[in-house]
Amino acid sequence: MTTITFDTSESLAQELHYFANAKQKSLNVLLTEMVQNYLNSEEDEEDFALIKARENEPCSSLEDVVMRLKANGKI
Repeated sequence: MTTITFDTSESLAQELHYFANAKQKSLNVLLTEMVQNYLNSEEDEEDFALIKARENEPCSSLEDVVMRLKANGKI
């Protein structure tokens, strides 16, 4: 388990508590979800960048790939 602490202004802490209460969640659960969502969004951005980088690569249908693998004795 990792513990993250940070200095925050009184108003930010109050807003976070208010938001957690509104969502009927503990502050700990709320912050954990927020960090997980942030990390997942970074992963998504990396995936989208990879897709963009490969958008001009040639495409093959599954059937073509299977035929080539069979022709080369791979399957």
